[in-house]
Amino acid sequence: MQRAQPPELGVTAEGTSKDQAGLAEERSAEYFEAWKRVAERDVHAIFATLPVCGPTIPDEMKEEAVDLIHRLTWWDTCEHMSDDEKIEACLANSEAMDRYAL
Repeated sequence: MQRAQPPELGVTAEGTSKDQAGLAEERSAEYFEAWKRVAERDVHAIFATLPVCGPTIPDEMKEEAVDLIHRLTWWDTCEHMSDDEKIEACLANSEAMDRYAL
């Protein structure tokens, strides 16, 4: 399995002058892409465990499954990030992650 790698910043003036907001946005986008890869890998196993009778999944079960996806993918997503960076990136992407998962 390929892990997301931290962005490489050059030692040039351009690389060192990158502002904190730009780095946070870059980390956030990196987190979301890594999260999607992990979620896609694990989502079949998660949804396969739901006790579903019929072709649709009730909304309550969808919400529980999405919450489970978030929790299970946490450890495999951007392992090089600190917990604080993960939390910030996760919060910044929570709506997009929910839309993607549903």
